[in-house]
Amino acid sequence: MLKRAIIGIGIVVGILIVVAVLVPLIIPVEALRSRIEQQAQEVTGRPLTITGPLRLSVFPTLAIEANDVHFGNVPGAVDPDMATFKRLVLQLKVLPLFSGSFQISRFVLIEPSISLEVGKNGVGNWVFTSATPGAQPNALPPAAGQPAPAIEGENPLEGRDLRLGEVRLDHGKVSYRDDRTNQSFVLDRIGVTVILPNLEGPFEVDGQARWNGQTVKITAKASALGKILAGQGSPFNLELASKPINLSFDGELTKSQPLTGDGSVKLEVPSLRELASWAGSPLPNVGKGLAALSIEGKLAVAGKRYSFSDAAISLDDMKGNGQIVVDTAGVKPDISARLDLDKLDLNQYMGKPLASGGSAPAPAAGGPPAKSAPPPKSAASDWSDDPIDVSALKVFDADFAFSAGSIEMQAMKIGKSQVDAKLKDGLLAADLVELTLYEGKGKGSVDIDANGTAPAIKAALDLTGVQAEPLFKDAFDSDRLSGKGSFQFEGAATGDSQRALVSALNGKGRIAFRDGSIKGINIAAMARNISTAFLDPTASQTQKTDFSELSGSYTIANGILSNRDLELISPLLRVSGAGVSNLPRRTLDYRITPKAVGSTIGQGGKIDLGGVIVPIIVTGRWDDLHYRPDLAGAVEENTIGLIKGAIPGTSSGTANSGSSSVPNPVTILKHLLGN
Repeated sequence: MLKRAIIGIGIVVGILIVVAVLVPLIIPVEALRSRIEQQAQEVTGRPLTITGPLRLSVFPTLAIEANDVHFGNVPGAVDPDMATFKRLVLQLKVLPLFSGSFQISRFVLIEPSISLEVGKNGVGNWVFTSATPGAQPNALPPAAGQPAPAIEGENPLEGRDLRLGEVRLDHGKVSYRDDRTNQSFVLDRIGVTVILPNLEGPFEVDGQARWNGQTVKITAKASALGKILAGQGSPFNLELASKPINLSFDGELTKSQPLTGDGSVKLEVPSLRELASWAGSPLPNVGKGLAALSIEGKLAVAGKRYSFSDAAISLDDMKGNGQIVVDTAGVKPDISARLDLDKLDLNQYMGKPLASGGSAPAPAAGGPPAKSAPPPKSAASDWSDDPIDVSALKVFDADFAFSAGSIEMQAMKIGKSQVDAKLKDGLLAADLVELTLYEGKGKGSVDIDANGTAPAIKAALDLTGVQAEPLFKDAFDSDRLSGKGSFQFEGAATGDSQRALVSALNGKGRIAFRDGSIKGINIAAMARNISTAFLDPTASQTQKTDFSELSGSYTIANGILSNRDLELISPLLRVSGAGVSNLPRRTLDYRITPKAVGSTIGQGGKIDLGGVIVPIIVTGRWDDLHYRPDLAGAVEENTIGLIKGAIPGTSSGTANSGSSSVPNPVTILKHLLGN
C-alpha cells in the first residue's frame, strides 16, 4: 500500500523532472506551469495545481522550485488533496546528465502532507486512472531512447550512476483512513535526511516522526546501497528508538527484491501494556503481567519467509529461549515455533483466583434432599459466562512445542511440563507429553475445533501417583479428600463459554486412591451412633473416614456426572456408593451404604452392630455438603433377621405362638435414633 502511494507521489515529482529537462529553454515559466499541470492530469487522472511561484534555472544546475503544490484526491474523499507541498526544490547537475550520471545536488520537500484513504469500496486513493486513452496509470511514459520503467523484482538503478547531495524532508505529515472500518492514524513531524555520495559508497538515512504523541527515531546505514540493489550484499544496520519500543538489526542485506538478509536483532519493550495502548489496541485490564519484554536472537529473511533463532526471551519475571519460523507465502501464515521457559506464571495474566461462593440451602433433617437452585452468575466460584473466542485459530497454521519448568494457574501448581501442538485449518491438536503435579505424573491431550458456531473441545487426561488433598485444595478449594491415587478422564463438549462447555460435557473416567481419608464424615461413627453423628451440627467439622482403598468409575452426560460403583475399604467398613453430581450447578446428590465388618480397631472404637446397613445421604453444593441418615433405606435394606439380632428386646417368635416375626418399625427407628 505505502509502496504504491510512494510511486504515485513519485509520478508527480517525476513529471516535474521530465518537463523541466525537456523544455527549460523553450517554454516560459507560466507556460511550463500549465504544461506540468496538464501532463499530471493526463497520466494520473487527477488535477495538479501549482498556486505559488514557480522558478526554473538551467546552469550550472538544472533547478526547479515549486511552491504551494496541490495534487487532487479521488471524488468523495475526506481530504480534497491527496498530497500538498509547501515547497519543492530539485537541483540536478547538468553536465553529468550527458554521460548518463544522475546527480542530485539538492532535493528538498518542505511541509509535505500526504493523505492516504481507503474508500468503502475497498480501493485506495493511491490507485490512479489515466485520463488519456492509451496512457499507463502509475507510470510515466518512457522518453525516447530510454528503457521501460522497472517492474517489481528488478533493480531500477542498475547500470546508473546515482549521487545524492542534500536530500531532506522537513515537517512532513502522512495520514491514513479506512472508510470501511473508520480506522485512522497520523504520522506528523516527519523529518528525514539521506546521504548517498554514490551507489558504491556509504548510504545513511536519519529520520524521525511522531505517532500518537511519541517521537520515533530511525537510522539506517549500509556500506554500499548499490551492492544490495545488485544482489551482491552489503553490511546493513537499522535502529528504531522510542519510549514504547526499541529495535535494532545488525547484519547483512543480500538483496532488496525480494528482501533477503540475516543478522542479529534485539527488541526491548519497557511495557507491553503501554506499547499496546500507544498502538491503539489497549490490553484488557486483567492481571499485572505483560510488562517488560526483551528478545535477542538471529533473524533471517528470505522473501516471505522469516526465521528467528537462538532467541533469548525475557517476559516479566520469566526467562526462556526458543525459535520461530513464519512463512507468509501461502493463503495464510504458517508458523513453526519452539519455546522453553524456566516457569510460566499465568496468574499474572488472569483475574483473581476462584474463591468459595454461596451454598445451597441445607435439607431438613429426615426430609427429602433440597433442590439446588442455580448459583448467582456473579458468584466468584461459579462457572464463567464470558464468551470464549477461538477465532484466532483460523488465522494461521502452526506447529508448536512448549515446555516449562513450572506452571502456576490460579492456585494450581504444576511441575515440569511439555506440550506439542499442531494447528491446521482451525483444528488444534495439543499433546500433553509430560505433566508433573502434586508428586504425580501424567499425560493427556486437548483437541479444539474452531470451525463451528461455538468451539468444540475434546480432552483426555491420565494422572498417576497424585496427592489428592493439595490437588483438590488448589483446584477446587476443597481439602475433603486425601490419599495417593490416579485419575483417568476423557470427554468432549461444545460451547461458547465455560458454563456452556460444562453443561454440554459428555465423557467417562475412573479414580483410584490408597491410604487416605474423607474429611467431614465419619461413616463408622454414624454406623455406631446415628443420633450423635447426624444430630450434632458440629460433628462433621472434625470427623473423617480413613480408608485403605477408594475406587470407582463415572460417566458424564450433558454435564451430569453419575457413579454407581464407588467402593471404600477400611479396617472396619466396606462402603459402597452411588449418585450424581450436577456439574453446571456444582451440586452433589449421593447415597453411601456402609456395612460393618466386625473389626474393633480404628475408626472410633468397637462396633457391635453385626453388619447393620445404615445408608447415608449426602447433598448440597460442593463447598457446603450436608449429611443425613436414610432411615427408610435402613429398614428396607437390612434383613429382618439382622435387625432382630441387632436390637435387644426383639424375639424370634413363630407363627404358632401368634407373635409376628416382623418388628415394629417405630421401635426400630427409636432404637436407631437413641430413643
